[in-house]
Amino acid sequence: MKIAVIAKTRLPIVEPFRGGLEAFTHALCAAYIRLGHQVTLYAHADSDPELNVIGFYEDEHREDKHFEIYENDEYLSILEDIEQNNFDVVHNNSTHELPILWGVKVSIPVVTTVHTPPTSKLKAAIKICSGSENLHFVLPSKSFQATWQPYIDNGSIVIHNGVDLVEWPVVRTNRHYLFWFGRIVHAKGLDIVIDAAHEINMPLKFAGPLDDEKYFDEQIKPRMTENDTYLGHLKQSEVHLHMKGAAAMVNAVRWEEPFGLTNLEAMSSGCR
Repeated sequence: MKIAVIAKTRLPIVEPFRGGLEAFTHALCAAYIRLGHQVTLYAHADSDPELNVIGFYEDEHREDKHFEIYENDEYLSILEDIEQNNFDVVHNNSTHELPILWGVKVSIPVVTTVHTPPTSKLKAAIKICSGSENLHFVLPSKSFQATWQPYIDNGSIVIHNGVDLVEWPVVRTNRHYLFWFGRIVHAKGLDIVIDAAHEINMPLKFAGPLDDEKYFDEQIKPRMTENDTYLGHLKQSEVHLHMKGAAAMVNAVRWEEPFGLTNLEAMSSGCR
């Protein structure tokens, strides 16, 4: 089968991943390829070339105050290229409204895995277009499906996110510390995790991209002691290396995660 996968194009689909959406998209394409399908990934131009990437932009324009205009042009270019290349199916993993609006009029099925809560433009596009028989919607959890149910008129199915157990094997060593990983932003609750580690007098190792420097400088640095170690932004193999020696992987999110891929990665590795 010839499959076009549309990514969220703002960040490269390459390790170290900035978040669960990038990790999921990479794992999805790798799985399709292992199954013998012909995959083209439409993504940020700096994405993993092993995934047969077509990218129209690298980092140019992405910090521009008018980036939304460039982003619209990027997705229009993606959709035009898909129309010219005789795909059997499109798997849309972007959070942009244009693939939804476009999917109503094309002759190939468009499957969208919804990764984000109902935001204004995406919510409107899905509400307007979801009655089309050509559009199919997948949600990663039942609770997230319930959140989106008022806006999807033709039904949806739940397919839980997954991980490659070869990449996340169960290997346990001595359990000396707590572990946390994810994007370092207020919504992910790293400050709560540090306070909890101090309360039970356990060392903490944490990792992830520093997406909110103000939050890190004002809420994380002042809390850190000699028992707290920031490991930086790690590849998945490096995350697994540190996870396997942890007594537990701790989460304290301040929002309702659509799925929570980090928890599944931890459980797959044998970490509580």
